Amino acid sequence: MTKISRLLFVLLTFSLLSFNAYSQDDEPKLMDIPNLTAEQKTQIKEIKQDRMEKRKTLKKENQVLMEELKTLMLAETPNTTEINAKIDKIAAKKSEIFKQTALMHTDIKALLTTEQKTWYNENILSKFWDDKK
Repeated sequence: MTKISRLLFVLLTFSLLSFNAYSQDDEPKLMDIPNLTAEQKTQIKEIKQDRMEKRKTLKKENQVLMEELKTLMLAETPNTTEINAKIDKIAAKKSEIFKQTALMHTDIKALLTTEQKTWYNENILSKFWDDKK
């Protein structure tokens, strides 16, 4: 296996295994936060929906970048400058996805009482970070 094909394999694998920073399955847990008011529930759903839509768009953009990288890597004479530039764009897009997730968590926490924040940290954020190990 050549260096380029190994790099392509690693990048595609990373893309497929990229962090799923927040799944649809987590929503019931958000609504399990103790003593949520109706207003908090509505705001949490709106925040989550907004961030998830932004993440979905970013992921689609990242998929396009990955296809472009694949094309560059499979070229008869791969241009490492172009490949590196594409990799940088992919890394920046993944960073933006992660930032949207972090922003969602901080926005939600801003709505919570001290007791609710404690529960959120222990039951939502700790799982989030455990999944990243």
